[in-house]
Amino acid sequence: MMPMRSGELRRLTCVGGLALLASCGSPPEAERAQPQTVVERKQTMLLATERAIHVIMEDVRVDLARVEAEFAATTASLPACWSLASAEPGLEPFGADKRRQRAAHVASAAHRRRQQLELMYRHYEAALWAVGTEAGRREGSDMLGTRTGDRELDRKIDAALLQLAREVDVDGAAEEANAIGSDRVALERQIRHELPGIGVFSLYKSQPHKVARGDEDEVQAAAVVFARAKPDLFDAEFGAGPAPQPPERVSFVQAVRRHVERGGLQIALTDWRFDPAAADASGTLPVSPEIDPANHVASEICLVRVDKSDPSFTQMRDHVLVSEYRTALRDDATGKLLAVIGWQVRFNVDFAGRMRVLVDPNDQVLPDDRVVQRLLEAASRTAAAGGG
Repeated sequence: MMPMRSGELRRLTCVGGLALLASCGSPPEAERAQPQTVVERKQTMLLATERAIHVIMEDVRVDLARVEAEFAATTASLPACWSLASAEPGLEPFGADKRRQRAAHVASAAHRRRQQLELMYRHYEAALWAVGTEAGRREGSDMLGTRTGDRELDRKIDAALLQLAREVDVDGAAEEANAIGSDRVALERQIRHELPGIGVFSLYKSQPHKVARGDEDEVQAAAVVFARAKPDLFDAEFGAGPAPQPPERVSFVQAVRRHVERGGLQIALTDWRFDPAAADASGTLPVSPEIDPANHVASEICLVRVDKSDPSFTQMRDHVLVSEYRTALRDDATGKLLAVIGWQVRFNVDFAGRMRVLVDPNDQVLPDDRVVQRLLEAASRTAAAGGG
């Protein structure tokens, strides 16, 4: 458990604390002209007790800061969790595994912190009563119904205990831990593209956020979701012909390029290529295993960020870095691309190298875009040449 400041308690109750209270006794005749009155002696005793309580509360704050720092260090290293801000049935499990893992880690750290706080409270509660009891004993107080022998002294210790409870705040720590354990980044739908008879292709993006506590740089997360069309019973019974059937197997193919801007002018640009985070050489994105593919297909989180360890990053200060994406929905049975969404994340890099996400409202469906198609054709030709 947490090493308590027991040396401070001994100092207060055995040496230092009693030294503060020693002024309650009668000093030698040579040191004063006349003996203190009863009122003066009691006032001196109460003031000495207040000084001892002040020392104890300073020790409480030191121990409390250590406990809080340990809890913060444990929880700050936990990765962010994600969810889709959608009421559509079937999408609730998105990111649920990581949310459960995060909640379990936070609960473990919170349990340890609660034990430390409760021990701390009992430890310093005993220290406060030890100081009060010793002060009452030195004054020979023996009032019935009191713990220290003096009713006013009891009230001072009770007030100090209320302050101790506010400082330690076990219940507040539990509420904070619950909030941290359930913390998540919600992705909101930016594009909803309906494909009649097939389904709905959607793009979700988060607001700019920081990955960890104390991190000055912002990032943005994105995911794409395909919701299969439900069969229309009316059309099936009274329609003129059979309705189109959603493809049995679909996947997402993603390409990316990056460019650098300054003052609204583009000064550097890379070629389009398949996303390095893809699951294969054809740019296929990994899908979330938590979502039932019978109704929905969702990609894993695409966390857009910049590698600041690259030596060339120093040249990017006071520039805008843009990651531009093309994400296509593909029918795996035919290889046909059913829809393409174009979206991007823009980073403003200041003189100090801090990165801020510039929210871009221009994400859109691109009906005639052939970027992904050309990359797929080139990959097919390369594979055929290699196979021959």
